[in-house]
Amino acid sequence: MVNYTLGDSFAKSRHFEVRSGTGEVCISGELDFETKEVYEFPVIATDRGGLSTTAMVKIQLTDINDNPPVFYPRQYNVSLREGTAVPAAAVVAVAGSDPDSGRYGALSYRIVAGNEAGMFRIERSSGEIFVSKPAQLSTRQFGASTWRKVVTSLCVFCVLRSRSTYHLNVSVTDGGGLRAPQDAEVFLNVVDPSQTSPVFERTRYSFSVREDVNKGTGIGAVRATVTDSGKCFPRFSCVLPTATTTKSLRSSVRYSIYSGDPEDLFSIDLISGNLRTASLLDHETRQSVLLNVLATSGDPPSYGHTQVIIVIEDVNDNGPEFDSSSVRISVPENAELGIPLYAAHARDKDSGRNGAVRYKLSSSPGTEGLFVIDPRQGHITLSRPLDYETTQRHSLVLTASDSGDPPRSANLTVLVEVQDVNDNPPVFERMEYAISVLESLPVNSQVIQVTAVDLDTGNNARLTYRLFPSNNLTIALTSRDDEKNQEVFGVFPNSGWLYLRRALDRESRDRYIVRVVASDNGSPSGSATARVVVTVLDANDNDPKFSQESYEFWVEENRVRGTTVGQVKATDPDLESNGALRYSIIPSNSSFQINPNTAGYKLTFWSLQHKRRDQVALVYCIASYVKGRYAQETLTSSFSNLLRRSCR
Repeated sequence: MVNYTLGDSFAKSRHFEVRSGTGEVCISGELDFETKEVYEFPVIATDRGGLSTTAMVKIQLTDINDNPPVFYPRQYNVSLREGTAVPAAAVVAVAGSDPDSGRYGALSYRIVAGNEAGMFRIERSSGEIFVSKPAQLSTRQFGASTWRKVVTSLCVFCVLRSRSTYHLNVSVTDGGGLRAPQDAEVFLNVVDPSQTSPVFERTRYSFSVREDVNKGTGIGAVRATVTDSGKCFPRFSCVLPTATTTKSLRSSVRYSIYSGDPEDLFSIDLISGNLRTASLLDHETRQSVLLNVLATSGDPPSYGHTQVIIVIEDVNDNGPEFDSSSVRISVPENAELGIPLYAAHARDKDSGRNGAVRYKLSSSPGTEGLFVIDPRQGHITLSRPLDYETTQRHSLVLTASDSGDPPRSANLTVLVEVQDVNDNPPVFERMEYAISVLESLPVNSQVIQVTAVDLDTGNNARLTYRLFPSNNLTIALTSRDDEKNQEVFGVFPNSGWLYLRRALDRESRDRYIVRVVASDNGSPSGSATARVVVTVLDANDNDPKFSQESYEFWVEENRVRGTTVGQVKATDPDLESNGALRYSIIPSNSSFQINPNTAGYKLTFWSLQHKRRDQVALVYCIASYVKGRYAQETLTSSFSNLLRRSCR
């Protein structure tokens, strides 16, 4: 049984968990692509024996359209002096944002109300608004019902002036079809040249500032002017300005930021309109700010509006970052060359060149050039094969560097654990074994141990010993000539000891040639074969045996001493001294003698007179083995003219 766990540094992850019994990786917490796009963590598989292996899991989140766009600010105010609008210049830009990525973060703007006459047009991708009919943009082109009248107290010029105001509603929609819950409102005030309302030199200002500047650093300035030529509408009375009054009007403009800066990053000088940083900046938090600036003049006041876009420029104040300082990956030793083994991912919060990460690899001594890395993708691959039997572990140092000046870098230690695969078959210490055993060896006695070794590890090197033939055996024993050898010999499955299953009999068979097949437990299994030659040695396990059950000899009673009466013969299938025979007569008999070592085993008449005995009975002929085994027959004789002898 295998148990799966997360690596120690990720064991308390709030986002993912692994099921211990199945290895399934499950979501355990809320995921947000906008917060983190990639997760990497190790999963450890451990068996009951304590052996373990590690795999790196990399999860790349896919963004969904879960955020609608929003406007900030929602309200925009712009003052335009009559007759100064140019079709090619944007008079105002609305700004929406969407934290989603790709097409879900691509915004499209549209004027949805207040532009019935088609006086304005909007660039759908940027939100910039242009005057499409500048010739018709006048404070007097509409009837009195469309005028908004503001009474001012600048009596030295006019008692009353009119200002035409356009109120536009702008919507923004992302690429997934989600629309901002609230539209932006744009108020465009067309100012008569004769009026004393402040008007900025530009409808939009653009500045840039580095994110590492100190607090209070100047950025730029906006300028609004108040002019009055004394021109009035016919129905109003006016007083021509003097130099003193003109100077006092110009110096009466006051500046303020009324929206677009919720973090109070910038400040504006009330009198001069100079813009400065009010706090420390961070490009990674906010890349640009769109300020709405108000110019106020007079009492009662009149107003002018402009927009200031401040781009916060990135500096290389952030280095690449890895999720951890080290990772451990397991790679089988037969991994293919050129196939990614691990994909490194370092994040750099900076942008542009400062955030462009490149990777390089340094290896431990002895493994130079074994691993290579794609400098842009961070994919580690093999350039030549691994060999578990040579090196089981490699340590790599992966360096991620950005392209800033000076560059910043971070290191990741990659521990590569080489997994053994069954690429080495078992090998016997000898291709042929020879052993001699006595035929009297007891059953179940151990005969010889055959030993095979496997350079692999674990199950790939674990050998089992069994008899052949059997389809499910991994070490098998068989005879070239007789498959029934398995009835005579067996083998212990774990040790490889050959043992005797059935009694031997040299007289039946004195030599066995068997094959031992050693197989490992890998998948697929590897195997090797060795021969075992078993020679059966003789033991004195057979009694002598006479060639006949009885012998009859006749002899004349007057034969001289030493006359051959007859010949008896016994055999013993044992070898050499075990089969060497000696003959004797028991009890001893003075009438007959037998040559104990005579090749013919002759029985000789020694002395017998008919007058003394009518018959001779119970003469025993014995053939005995040197080491004590014997056969016995009885000789019975009677006298007439012939002597009759019988050995049984």
